[in-house]
Amino acid sequence: MADVGEQYKILIKATSGNFQVTAILGTTPAQVTDGFGGWDTVDRPRRVGMTQWNGRKPFQISLPIIFDGWVADDGGYESQEKNIQQLIWMSLPRPKKSARGRTQTSFDDPPAVNIYGAIPFAGITNNNWVISNLDFGDNVIWMQLSVGGEAVQPVRVRQDVTVTLLQYVDPDRAIIQGANQGLSPKPIGPYTVKKGDTLKKLAVLWYGDAEMGDTIASFNGLRDTKIKKGQVLKRIP
Repeated sequence: MADVGEQYKILIKATSGNFQVTAILGTTPAQVTDGFGGWDTVDRPRRVGMTQWNGRKPFQISLPIIFDGWVADDGGYESQEKNIQQLIWMSLPRPKKSARGRTQTSFDDPPAVNIYGAIPFAGITNNNWVISNLDFGDNVIWMQLSVGGEAVQPVRVRQDVTVTLLQYVDPDRAIIQGANQGLSPKPIGPYTVKKGDTLKKLAVLWYGDAEMGDTIASFNGLRDTKIKKGQVLKRIP
């Protein structure tokens, strides 16, 4: 790889297997392209809509890198095909093998990767990512190398690629976090009032906001907020 300062290097390492590559940061810095926000507006009849946070998307980073063997340490040229292939392998599912070593038709998930270098959130998140896209650019140099004096297949000694990284969230952790929120499913269909129910209690149960009690009353054409056992209420979708 070209001789550059450590601050310009990026290491991408699979969390399983022996795949890893070292590259140089591209001409533009890594950028966060998704993962903020998560706010929605819930319509309320005859009132200002309510803002509600429903959770954000995983962070997504666009990471431009360059594999550069144009100026190797010995002053020659160095093929980057192995690095490029390893990066591709880290972005694809791996075929499972039987006990006899034969490749089967089922596949394992692509591995998560750890990223080390000058990227956003370095050292802040759990540093587990998946590669969601590889966009190979046109900053490429092909060379006809030789082995033992004989020409071999042309290889790339330079190649730029933009790696799209998506924050990896373990499925088991997502299920646990969702359960810990204590949220009820979105209410649908009519509801039969039970003993002890009030509009404010139902508003908190259904929408997390006691003030929605007046809206429920209005939605059901009630003249006041008193309700009684057995009464059927329509719920705001």
